[in-house]
Amino acid sequence: MEEEQLQVGDLVENPLKPGAILRYGGREGERYIVTEPNNLGMRYSTGLPPRRYAALHQPESGPPVTPIKGSGGTVKPGGDSGVLNKQWVTRPPDRPFLTLTEMRSFKDEVRRNSTQPVVPVRDLILGYTDKVNGDVYVEMPEGRGYGLLTNWAFGQVAQKAGAPASYLRRLPAALAVSNLQWGLIHPPESVDDDTKVLMSRLSEPTPFGLTHTIAAATSSTYGRIWDADVIARVGELVERTGSAWRVPGVKAGELPTKGSTTLYASDRDCFIALVDEEHPVEVPGMTDRPKYRGFVVWNSEVGSQRFGLMPFLFDYICGNRLIWGMTNASTLFIRHTSGGPDKFAREAVPALVAYANEGTGDLVEAIQAARKRRVAEQEGAVLASLEALGFTKRTGEIGMQLAAKYTDGDVRSSWNLVEGLTEFSASLPYQDERRDLEVLIGAKLMTPPVVAHS
Repeated sequence: MEEEQLQVGDLVENPLKPGAILRYGGREGERYIVTEPNNLGMRYSTGLPPRRYAALHQPESGPPVTPIKGSGGTVKPGGDSGVLNKQWVTRPPDRPFLTLTEMRSFKDEVRRNSTQPVVPVRDLILGYTDKVNGDVYVEMPEGRGYGLLTNWAFGQVAQKAGAPASYLRRLPAALAVSNLQWGLIHPPESVDDDTKVLMSRLSEPTPFGLTHTIAAATSSTYGRIWDADVIARVGELVERTGSAWRVPGVKAGELPTKGSTTLYASDRDCFIALVDEEHPVEVPGMTDRPKYRGFVVWNSEVGSQRFGLMPFLFDYICGNRLIWGMTNASTLFIRHTSGGPDKFAREAVPALVAYANEGTGDLVEAIQAARKRRVAEQEGAVLASLEALGFTKRTGEIGMQLAAKYTDGDVRSSWNLVEGLTEFSASLPYQDERRDLEVLIGAKLMTPPVVAHS
């Protein structure tokens, strides 16, 4: 049997052979990277079982940059390369949108029909539409109407009552309401006396006379960043940049499909991911493997998550929406506190605009500067330095070998190690493992984002 001796870090160019493990068929053909040798050295052949070698497709990785500029909020280095895939897999079919205009129209209507009164928790009167399988509604004080609780708002009301929502959802409606009502009249000491209720008026009352939907019951000081505002700011940015920022893989003047879009919105949140594939970031000496810019924005006006902004560089985004070759993603978070809306307007919007308008020359300069940073002065001390930063010995060894193979060979360089470790991360078979390693790379090795924390 013909065999070929391979070392860790070797890139296998020959076509897929029977029994090989192919993670993703890349645009430039089938390529494999060796990451797990056995005691005899890695052997790749048609006859060895798959567990004897790790031959997983790799996208080329790229350099670290400093993507977020501005101040305010909480900024954390690193990001999740599976963030798009997660949305693509889990979103129901009625929640994808094809355009920002369509998405904004949906959320604008929600906002126009919404009010957010602050009322005492004890004054919320609960009812149900059917004793067994009915929906739970709230009679608002001072004649404000009757509102049907969404699934999310039900959980928030249950929390204020000190009752487990998951248990209450299994009970007959009459029994669930009885327990909730008692809990609201006698709430735990940790619960605020007042709650800010997000009510959205229905176009017409239901057969049971319900006039509103109750989308949230938050703290009285909750600072709501409206989904409509987030979508509007992104839409304005796209218009100002000549529509260079689009859904991944979509050409100018075309629309994505429901299955390929990266624009999502529901009664609970919004999620936007856009990329600029018209203006590659080409670094001297790396012109054959350009990077592209992208960003992800998410928000929940009902309190299910913080506002988030994640800019990043990438090689390409595949059909199932995994981000390959993502480097130095930084994530800006803004909590929905009383000052949240002001921080969004003052800090997040300028940061996003600055990133979207930033010339590729600025990114190239940042990359070249990053090449000069060192993890250790002596090559022999690099592995120990990586272990001290939290990388395992095996991860450090493979990262160094890949860095030596795909860069100028200086494994002391933080930039080169990011290259090697990013290569290794993409070969890991499980998304959670990749995300954990990417977060560690971002936190320990990538250039800190230029953001002043408030």
